[in-house]
Amino acid sequence: MTGIAGATIDEYEVLPEKLSNTVAYRGKEYRVSAWLDLLKPTTAEVLGAYGGRFYAGRAAITGNTYGKGAAFYLGAMGSQELISDVLADICAQCGLAGKPLPEGIFVTERIGCGCGYTFIVNMGPEPRVAEIPRAGVEMISGEPISGRVEMAPRDVRIIRYEAERP
Repeated sequence: MTGIAGATIDEYEVLPEKLSNTVAYRGKEYRVSAWLDLLKPTTAEVLGAYGGRFYAGRAAITGNTYGKGAAFYLGAMGSQELISDVLADICAQCGLAGKPLPEGIFVTERIGCGCGYTFIVNMGPEPRVAEIPRAGVEMISGEPISGRVEMAPRDVRIIRYEAERP
């Protein structure tokens, strides 16, 4: 991991449900829980650090220049707000236009062999409306799909579209 990420995982802690820690990132503290990687930077810059327990001050988030790009490592789980803020900063730094997603909606894309796939998942217990980023064919129903779509709780949409090879 040290080459691209510029850091190694020195230790980790799995926290029971009742326990948490904090991560300081860009002047704000976020409560984190579940899984915490304690990072040891080699060439990476520390972007966020833990606030409590025996590893207070240790790296939780790093950023590293690698070749013509950059790599970021977020070693803490349990805070959707922290993840959203870090991703928004990475998008801004890379000149990418980010768009907030409705709570509970996750979107992933894969491109290869002349086509792309967009996976949209409503992980929440409530219906949500999701925006389809590219028109295509919904793979489960076989129907064309575009625009906004109502997603039932725990619903999945897989959209296939034509794409240039990367």
